[in-house]
Amino acid sequence: MTVRAYSGAATPTTITAGITSSATSLIIANSTNWPTTGAFSFVIDPGLAGEEKVLAASISGTTVTIASGGRGYDGTTAASHTAGAVCYPVPTAIDFSEANTHVNASSAVHGLSGSVVGTTDTQVLTNKDLSSSTNTMPSTVATLTGSQTLTNKTLTSPIATTGQSTPSFSSNVYTLQSSDQGLLLLASNSTTAGTINIPTNASVAFPVGTVINIIQTGSGQLTIAASNSGTTTVNATPGFKFRTQNSMAQIIKTATDTWYAVGDLTA
Repeated sequence: MTVRAYSGAATPTTITAGITSSATSLIIANSTNWPTTGAFSFVIDPGLAGEEKVLAASISGTTVTIASGGRGYDGTTAASHTAGAVCYPVPTAIDFSEANTHVNASSAVHGLSGSVVGTTDTQVLTNKDLSSSTNTMPSTVATLTGSQTLTNKTLTSPIATTGQSTPSFSSNVYTLQSSDQGLLLLASNSTTAGTINIPTNASVAFPVGTVINIIQTGSGQLTIAASNSGTTTVNATPGFKFRTQNSMAQIIKTATDTWYAVGDLTA
C-alpha cells in the first residue's frame, strides 16, 4: 500500500509542455497548494477523451516526478498530452477502496501480518513481550509449567500441590537433592537402619522455607542428620529418629544452614 499525500485548495493548473504516454516527469505552471511531500494523485485533461490519472512520486517547485508505474493510474490509460492541458490533484477510487478495506479488515492492517487485537475479543497472543510501565511483560513472566523463581510476589490463599518420590539409599545413606524440594519422600532402606542426610547450603541451596515431607515406609529405622554437622544445624525434639515404620516427619529450612525436623520422631 502506497502512502499518499493530500492537500486542500490545490490550484488547477496546466502542463507547460507536451508529454508522451511514457514520460516520467512534467512541469506545471502553478503548484500552489499542491502536496509538497509524499506521493499524490492528479488528473490531466479531466472530462476529455484522453483523461488520465497519474500517481506522482514527488514534486519540487513546479517539476512533478511520476512514480514508477504511475502513468494510467486508477484504471485510466496512459496517453500523450499537449502543452496547456489542464491538471490538478484528485482523490482516486484506490483511496476509498483501501480505506473501506481497512475498516472491514480484521488482519493484515497497519503493516501487520497477523490479526488485530481487540480489547474484549477472545484471542491467543504470540510473540508479544509485555513489561512494566509500557504494559509489556518480560520474557520471564511466570508460566503454569516449568521451574521458575518468583521474587516479591504475594500469594493470596495459595493452594500448594506436591509430588512424591522414592529415594534410593547408597551405603545406607540418602542425601537430599534439589529435586526433593516440596516433595513427599517415601523412604525405605528395607530392613536396615539408614540415614537421611541434609546437605549444606553450599552443596544444595534449598530456599529458606523449604518443606520436605518424609514417610519411613520400610522397617529399617531412619535417622535425620546433617551431612556436615559443623556447618548445618538440624533441630528436633525429642530426637532425630523415625519412631516406627510408617512414621512421618517434616524437615523445614529456616535459615541458610538451619533446619527443623518435626513429626513422629523419637530419640
